[in-house]
Amino acid sequence: MNSLQDYGDLFERLQLTELTVEEESMKLTLKKEITVVTPMASTANVPSLAGNTVASETVAQGLVQDALSEAKTETNEVSGEAIEAPLVGIFYTGELHGAPVAEGTQVKKGDVLCTIEAMKMMNEVKAPRDGVIVKIGAKDGDLVEYQQMLFLLS
Repeated sequence: MNSLQDYGDLFERLQLTELTVEEESMKLTLKKEITVVTPMASTANVPSLAGNTVASETVAQGLVQDALSEAKTETNEVSGEAIEAPLVGIFYTGELHGAPVAEGTQVKKGDVLCTIEAMKMMNEVKAPRDGVIVKIGAKDGDLVEYQQMLFLLS
């Protein structure tokens, strides 16, 4: 890349949250602060409790807490070794034994799980050990970020 503007344009075009570039005597780090907005439950469908607004708000807060608890339970159920993206690029699912890698696929150490295209170069991501793919963290054609979880291997 020739200029800081080129790096800025790349950062915006790929919608990255962080980019670090090191060249000879230069180090450039671009970071984008992300604000997470938690949606609040609407009290429009909450039954009126004799005009008691405090009770309606309590019911709405309870609904939000229940939804958050369910989401945490779903994410905590799956465990294993995370295989992360070694670079930023476009994710393409690999094929084992003539079929695409999917959840439940048995893999052996060294099997190609996917490829990541970066700057017209195809980079293979291989299984670090034998195991079963428990979860896939990206879809074919998705842009993945550095250290994004691609696979969960049990």
